[in-house]
Amino acid sequence: MVIFQGEVNSNEKCIDLGTSNATSCIVSCGRNESCLLAMMSDEACFHCNYGKVSSVTRSGDSFKYIALKMDYGFPTLLKESWWWFGFPQYFTKDGTCPSGTFQLKTCKNGWEMFRRDSVWYCLKVIYNQDLMSQPSAKRECWGNGAHLSGLESMNETRFVAESDVKGKNDCKGIQGFTFSDKTLKNKGGYDWSKDEPNGKGGIQDCVVMMIAMNDKAKNWRLDDIGCDSLKQGVLCGMEAE
Repeated sequence: MVIFQGEVNSNEKCIDLGTSNATSCIVSCGRNESCLLAMMSDEACFHCNYGKVSSVTRSGDSFKYIALKMDYGFPTLLKESWWWFGFPQYFTKDGTCPSGTFQLKTCKNGWEMFRRDSVWYCLKVIYNQDLMSQPSAKRECWGNGAHLSGLESMNETRFVAESDVKGKNDCKGIQGFTFSDKTLKNKGGYDWSKDEPNGKGGIQDCVVMMIAMNDKAKNWRLDDIGCDSLKQGVLCGMEAE
């Protein structure tokens, strides 16, 4: 992480850690996969996650300090216009700490950002009062300018599980499925329930996450189902802009 005097466009979507201990502020951000930067003043510490700030400014006149993660693909988080000026050369361990304001890719309100290889991706679990099959779930995502997505990491799996805030309804392994979302590379977020996927009847070609608060063996775990099975929630994704 690189530390400098600076500001972000807004800390409205950042998390107030309730501490003024700068060391604790920086270390805890560094250990949090979702944290892009820590912003510190004499009285407060804020953690700003990926996608929650649209710009970072380095300024010697600021009374705040920024601890910014330069690794983890930060150059690809910059708006494309910065690449035209060659600024990504600064964002290396051997580079010079850049000055000025840098515009960053963000997600729409209500969407969360995750890194998939060199792509920054926005995910949202969208609920519909009407039960959806896989084709209707695709249309639900398209209507929001997104695509039906999947799980690339356990960080994404936790996000999906924790999105079930309203208590909605409850083979060949992951290689046995075909995904329409081409940003999925590792597909490392699949924690299957016991004896799943089993491809029962040869017609279970879709995946569902079970939210079973009273059954720890199934809670957050995945099951393969028929694509005509009806569910209320769908995971949609789009590239950050």
